[in-house]
Amino acid sequence: MSRLGPFLVAPRLLRRPWVLPRRPSGVSIVTGPCAGLAGSGAAASLCSGPAAPSLAMEELLSRSVPPLPPYETREKAPPPAELRSAEFMRSYRALEAGPPRAELLARLARDFGVDHGRVAEFSAKVLQAREQQREPGALLQAEDRLRYYLSPRYRGLFQHLGRLEGGLRFLMELRGDLVEALAARHAEGPHVREMNGMLKSMLSEWFSTGFLNLERVTWQSPCEVLQKISDSEAVHPVRNWIDMKRRVGSYRRCYFFAHCAIPGEPLIVLHVALTNEISSSIQAIVKEVPPLETEDMNKITTAIFYSISLTQQGLQGVELGTHLIKRVVKELQLVWNAAVSDESRIIGWDLQYSEKNKQKQHHQQLLDGGEFPQIKVFSSLSPIPGFTKWLIGLLSSQTKEQGRNELFTDAECKEISEITGDPAAEKLKRLLTNNEWVRSEKLVKALHSPFMRLCAWYLYGEKHRGYALNPVANFHLQNGAVLWRINWMADTSPRGITASCGMMVNYRYFLEDTASISAGYLGTKHIKASEQVLSLVSQFQQNSKL
Repeated sequence: MSRLGPFLVAPRLLRRPWVLPRRPSGVSIVTGPCAGLAGSGAAASLCSGPAAPSLAMEELLSRSVPPLPPYETREKAPPPAELRSAEFMRSYRALEAGPPRAELLARLARDFGVDHGRVAEFSAKVLQAREQQREPGALLQAEDRLRYYLSPRYRGLFQHLGRLEGGLRFLMELRGDLVEALAARHAEGPHVREMNGMLKSMLSEWFSTGFLNLERVTWQSPCEVLQKISDSEAVHPVRNWIDMKRRVGSYRRCYFFAHCAIPGEPLIVLHVALTNEISSSIQAIVKEVPPLETEDMNKITTAIFYSISLTQQGLQGVELGTHLIKRVVKELQLVWNAAVSDESRIIGWDLQYSEKNKQKQHHQQLLDGGEFPQIKVFSSLSPIPGFTKWLIGLLSSQTKEQGRNELFTDAECKEISEITGDPAAEKLKRLLTNNEWVRSEKLVKALHSPFMRLCAWYLYGEKHRGYALNPVANFHLQNGAVLWRINWMADTSPRGITASCGMMVNYRYFLEDTASISAGYLGTKHIKASEQVLSLVSQFQQNSKL
């Protein structure tokens, strides 16, 4: 799985010693081109010859996809038979993952999409109604007919599948296969991309916040949930059960969204560290062993969002991360309010003395959300995926022209060359490719200043369609965060060194300003940044000629 942008990472196995993988019961093993369709109605013809798979798929789709009824009878048309939709679900899951499923999805997109003849017909009628300046009712009805025939036939199949028990889970799996097929080019073309977009839109409606439940993970959570949380961790992989126990223990929080129709199934997971400052190193959060002690509320002033991972590839592009962060902020504040409420009963704020009444009024302000002295600061500690690749690309362009230097000052080039014994750009390109540069303390020190300003420019100045090129930056900036601080050697793991030369970044959330900052970024593409970041950007502009 990738991270914020998609967040998906290949599953990892982490099981408690007493948990064993189960073998599905009643499943026969079939190999060869017919594997996966044994026992289904479409399977009989699948094994009868070279052309049989195509015929079987066509037959399956023809039975499963409901016809689009005429506009006049759209509300009276009977729904497709439930058994047919269930048969499609069984037959699809029986297919092998990869090209077989991709072929079926490509046929579904190509052969059961929009009736372009009807679309052209009713488009002409809309234009005719406008040209004749007919009454508004006639124009609106013509537009409604056009809108109706713009809906592809496979949308009806998806809608009915979504109503079946287990249908939403199946549609998530189906879209996950579709995303993989597009990435691997097993299924291509505008029809497939259009179906992917429509299914994403439908899932966005079905997985809107009103259907999502926020759940906290603790060490007492079901083993299956802990396993899924571990497997889905895309940013900082979980090493073992002791590591997992720390991440849900004291001074840590772990939350996930689950759908009301799929209870207990993590869809997207957020890990939070409760600290007394904005963290500048991930090692202090996920590697150092905190003391086994009860949380001291007075030591908690800051919430650090240090990992957010999507567990379902089929939900790529569905807006869940933004809503999860907002819900967790409210949850943390609610927990603090509840703690204050308990404290108020202990210290006896009910006494009718003037000073006690003042305290009681202050306590009520806390309950009303006016003040939150416990958690004042909300910030991320985020990776910077793609920075190293971007930097190697710049160094490659440098080496094409001998003597060209646009990244480092003359003094920096001289110092780097003295350490490496070669021209700075060419040698650094090789050292960054194999991560050997971190073995030299002198080189790490020499690269500190130039890499910090280059990273600042990468996050602040490199754009895609006017917005931040880096997907994690774009995510937090859209949420209304401030590009707050770049941290040197914040992630010294092999993954951190490879992806971002060990650097990480804090995106800080000022709750009262997130709406205006988000609107400014989305509207004018302006990035709100701290003095540290802007100073580094200014240094880049002074010392580089890109």
